[in-house]
Amino acid sequence: MPGTLQDFVSALTPDKARLLVERVGDSERYPLSPPQLAVYTADQVTPGTTAYLNPSIIRLDGPLDTGRLVTALAGLHYRNPALRSRYGLGADGPYAVVTACGSPELEIVDVSDAADPGTEALDEARWALRPFTGLDAPPLWRAMLIREAAERHSLVLILHHLISDGWSWEILSEQLAALYAAGPVPRSEDYFRTWQRRCPVDPAAAEDIAIEVADALDAPRLAGSGDGPGPGVTLQFRLVDEDRARVEAAARATGATPMTVLLWAAGKALAELRETPRSVVLVPAAGRWDAASERAVGCYVNSLPLVLDARSTLAVTAERLRALVARQATPLSEVMRHLGDERAEAGRIMVVHNNAPAAGTSFAALTATPVHLPLADVQRDLTYSVWSRHDGIGGELQVRAGVAAAYGADRLVGEFIAVLRRLPG
Repeated sequence: MPGTLQDFVSALTPDKARLLVERVGDSERYPLSPPQLAVYTADQVTPGTTAYLNPSIIRLDGPLDTGRLVTALAGLHYRNPALRSRYGLGADGPYAVVTACGSPELEIVDVSDAADPGTEALDEARWALRPFTGLDAPPLWRAMLIREAAERHSLVLILHHLISDGWSWEILSEQLAALYAAGPVPRSEDYFRTWQRRCPVDPAAAEDIAIEVADALDAPRLAGSGDGPGPGVTLQFRLVDEDRARVEAAARATGATPMTVLLWAAGKALAELRETPRSVVLVPAAGRWDAASERAVGCYVNSLPLVLDARSTLAVTAERLRALVARQATPLSEVMRHLGDERAEAGRIMVVHNNAPAAGTSFAALTATPVHLPLADVQRDLTYSVWSRHDGIGGELQVRAGVAAAYGADRLVGEFIAVLRRLPG
């Protein structure tokens, strides 16, 4: 079973092997994207944290061919330069280099004899969620396969945030399923190189954004707030059909998106928690500027601060969000530079809209279902992460442990849901 670059290459024809080695043996240095630069800096300041890891678990039900899975993971590795990149610090600052490193070995664990294989599988997955040796020692991702029963396995993938973001996972999961099925898979090579060489950066709006949010940073922090990555808890929620109908009706009535409604609701909930009408939250944008770059795997998502005012109408919030998205090429680091001593206050709360993987998607003859694995460490005091798909709206709150203790889990989730339930039915 090919599990390393050498094994994979040896299984190819000589011509294909030569071309593959030429492509992955690239030693060109690439500048980091602004989001990568932020992650790189934070990782160096707080070594050993798991806050900058992206974990995913896919439960695979059906007759799994382990050899095909190993080959598919190797193919994923070689098709995406980000997965083979190492990171270093040079005279001109941090840089990325695409290497010819082999794919990580698939660690296989059997828990089928455990009294509760599902619980044991999650415990094993948490072991996989551990820091990498160093950013200069690729690959910065690992894979574990946990056997729970003859036809039930959990595939655990842990990727460092430097090489992937939420958008990337959608691409990688599609590629992995296609590779396992031995179907055609587009390469991401050119997308990666184009993005790293031609990162769209427009710092001109940074000062304007900083001025807009500075006045709203005087409000008190959430109780239990902390600085930097720290222990956290994850609280999940799901909207019932009536709640989803309210969100969709409010969006239609104002010409907004459901995400805007959820963002507006988060502002209302934060006002109740913090006892002040205005809150500054980070709002991520995909960071892909055209159809080609949408296929790029890497860390390109850019976040910018937005003022949420509980006194504002939904229409006003929608207009503010549209204006911010229009300036998404403004690096967050530039905004923070203009904020100076107040920069930490602008990054304590985030509201994220994720594209959730559909439950029960096809993985050749298998049924693939996403399983949640919460992080032990969180980057911020509070992150509302919401998703929408054909069967509903839901999400999770990642909360710093001190904040969760101060307010209680029920209230942190309840305030948000209560705002949505006050929308017209």
